[in-house]
Amino acid sequence: MDIIESMDATVGVASAVIANVGSDQLGASTPCTDWDVRALLNHLIGGAYMVRDLGRDGQVDLAAMADDFVGSDPQAAWAEASREATEAWRGDGVLAKTVTMPWGAQLPAPAALTILRNDLFQHSWDLARATGQSTDLDADVAADVWAAIQENPAGIDPFRQMGLFGPAVEVAGDAPLADRVAGYFGRTP
Repeated sequence: MDIIESMDATVGVASAVIANVGSDQLGASTPCTDWDVRALLNHLIGGAYMVRDLGRDGQVDLAAMADDFVGSDPQAAWAEASREATEAWRGDGVLAKTVTMPWGAQLPAPAALTILRNDLFQHSWDLARATGQSTDLDADVAADVWAAIQENPAGIDPFRQMGLFGPAVEVAGDAPLADRVAGYFGRTP
């Protein structure tokens, strides 16, 4: 899959997980130790708006990322944000741009979208785990994410240094690929 197709498929993975989150689960803990389910949903929905802004404008207004995006209907909020995000990357020349990531790095648009796709996939796993859903997420998307992190294994090091991901956790080679990805990002499946 090209990166647009892969991001679309990852949005589908996230959508399936988010659809099964109950309002009674919003306060549950997640593998992201600083976030409960509501905060993780807020990160996913806000992240979709960040993806939208990078696709449209090539940069993100960080002040807008402090909003509460979940509201009273997380599924509807996600549907709107993810629709806008995927539409923003379909324009002519979008993948030829250089975009400015929230931490200031300027990256070719496909590299930025790969990072964002990986983040969305991992947090979909986190949300599935936190809400008692299967973490054996879409094997094709997991393979895309796995290939990207194997291609650039040091690419996560800056994020580990910022404390966004923990040290890699060893996961059995016969575990579902999504669980192996989670282990790479510091999660214990």
